[in-house]
Amino acid sequence: MKIVRNLSVKPFLLPTCVALLIGSLASLAFCEEGQLLDAVVASVDEKPITLSDISARLTPPRKLTFKDASVDPEARYALDQIILENLIKEEAEDQRIVVKDEDVERYLDEIAKRNGIEREKLSDVLLEEGIQLEDYKDKIRLDILRSRITSALVRDGAGVTGNEIEEYRKRNQDIEGSGIKVKLSQIFISDEKEEDSKVKVTPEEILEKIQSGESFESLASQYSDGPEAEEGGLLGIIALKDLNQSASDAVLLLKPGEVSGITRSERGSHIFKLIERFDEDLDGDNEDLNKEIRQVLEEQKMQSKISNFFSVELTKKHNVDKKI
Repeated sequence: MKIVRNLSVKPFLLPTCVALLIGSLASLAFCEEGQLLDAVVASVDEKPITLSDISARLTPPRKLTFKDASVDPEARYALDQIILENLIKEEAEDQRIVVKDEDVERYLDEIAKRNGIEREKLSDVLLEEGIQLEDYKDKIRLDILRSRITSALVRDGAGVTGNEIEEYRKRNQDIEGSGIKVKLSQIFISDEKEEDSKVKVTPEEILEKIQSGESFESLASQYSDGPEAEEGGLLGIIALKDLNQSASDAVLLLKPGEVSGITRSERGSHIFKLIERFDEDLDGDNEDLNKEIRQVLEEQKMQSKISNFFSVELTKKHNVDKKI
């Protein structure tokens, strides 16, 4: 069951190594055989990120040269993730957000309970997946930091006008009238993924992450190839009849808050989350419909705001020097 190193070169101990400055890119250390030891490939607020940091994130971990890291899609994605993680840590420090050890332990208790694992055996289960408990704690700590930064962002909400509600109804006329309507989010994995697009991950791996307690919305933002990924995968209110047969069958059995299995379409794989279901007829004067549309638009705006903050605004607020 899946649940969701930094090499330091001691130049005085390696007298045959020569440090070379390649342009303004990075400091590279070579032994007499010419073997690359490490290089600084980026920094966040003057704190370095090295080749060995990236290498440790690869599957399987492997040594990289500076050139390898600049052209390998997996390595470039790993670097982007490390930069984002460091940005979150720096921003949390600026906002004086602290995650205590007991916060992490409570999170671990909940994960163990949700997966039917005795808390004392969680470390062994993680090891079976090749994950050290301390590394997993670091990931949880980062997730909590991100969640608390996000909470500060959403306090002001997002305004929606009456005109925006009318425009939404014009674009989605099938939500008015008879038949079942559903408010859905999705994670879509395209069969035609570009080589340099989001990190390669299978729908099965994503579903396991969801079942292990990871946020559907965060996973959608991170992995989904759909245009709604920035909104946490939120599709809005859809007439059930507008879904293909396999998606309709999967969604029909869900209760609000539940997640479907993997369904297939001509374009790829889909995982759906049912947010709300409407069995009654809806018409243009229905206040409940307008209320739901307003909520959908607010959620889309808020998810877009959150995505923009972590992908754009954080980089502007902090000093990021990316060398590849």
